[in-house]
Amino acid sequence: DANGHVPCGRIGKKEVQAAMQKRAATPFQANNLLTALSMLFSYAVEHGHIKENPCDGVKPFRTKSDGHHTWSVDEVEQYRAKHPVGTRARLAMDLLLFTGLRRSDLIKIGRQHVKDGVLSIRTKKSGQAVSIPIFPELRASIDATKTGDLAFLVAERGRPFQAPESFGAWFRK
Repeated sequence: DANGHVPCGRIGKKEVQAAMQKRAATPFQANNLLTALSMLFSYAVEHGHIKENPCDGVKPFRTKSDGHHTWSVDEVEQYRAKHPVGTRARLAMDLLLFTGLRRSDLIKIGRQHVKDGVLSIRTKKSGQAVSIPIFPELRASIDATKTGDLAFLVAERGRPFQAPESFGAWFRK
């Protein structure tokens, strides 16, 4: 709303730096803005709308993070106690625990990936083929839960999650 009316040719490095400074209190947000603007202006350069990307040379804020919180055994047990076998939430946790797959792979796996008690998939990130035994506790969780046709994990309407981020947002809730 504040800047959408400004033609891209009038936005220079100084304006991008000012937008970053305006968000200095939230450095991750500022850096995400820089990334989005950089992609937008790269498109504008590529299609002849502007001559150069005003984000070039703008430095992102340095950030420190401990990364994602690693759940303790007590936290996992608390979650599993709250979500009994047969619920989608419990199946999600059990798949995470017993497969060790990233969420991008977790949302893709289904019955077609299981043969003779072994789950096999080529992972998205590395492209490596992995084979994981289906332990009895995981098998029981899968069998007790209503799943999709091609994906064990499905969203509210029974369709597979389309993106790892949507699965992550659902799981977080």
